[in-house]
Amino acid sequence: MTIPTGAYPSSPVINGGTAWVLHDSGPIDHHDVATGQLQGTVPVTNGPMAGKPAFGFGSLWVASDDEQLWRVDLASGQLLATIALPGDVRGSFHLNQPSVAVSDDAVWVLPTSPDGSKADLRRLDPQTNELVGTIPVSGETTNIAGGYLCTGGVPGAV
Repeated sequence: MTIPTGAYPSSPVINGGTAWVLHDSGPIDHHDVATGQLQGTVPVTNGPMAGKPAFGFGSLWVASDDEQLWRVDLASGQLLATIALPGDVRGSFHLNQPSVAVSDDAVWVLPTSPDGSKADLRRLDPQTNELVGTIPVSGETTNIAGGYLCTGGVPGAV
């Protein structure tokens, strides 16, 4: 089975029976994995996406390069929230690494700092979609996944 992706697909991910295909400069398509049939499109076009999305709290979480985090409902495919987060929150562009991770009680967003400057790991409350805390991170930050943060090539627990 083949899923037609159109121009510039990036970061395809699968959750259950749905394949989510992100495109540079938007939109996000979702397809039935068994049939390849397009189920819907999330009309986000605010900027190229680079980082890998994360799943949690019934949502797909996608960071864009225009300082936003998008929250998409997995059941309906509807955009639930656009959360403003200053800084480049899309993950490492060249490595296509994730900048969003989900824990039991929070969504974590890690801005990139390829120049080695200080960044803040951001914690969001998935009930309110609001920023509820930050943790200072020094060194070159590149990605976050599964509750671990990689800075300067050395992983550490979050």
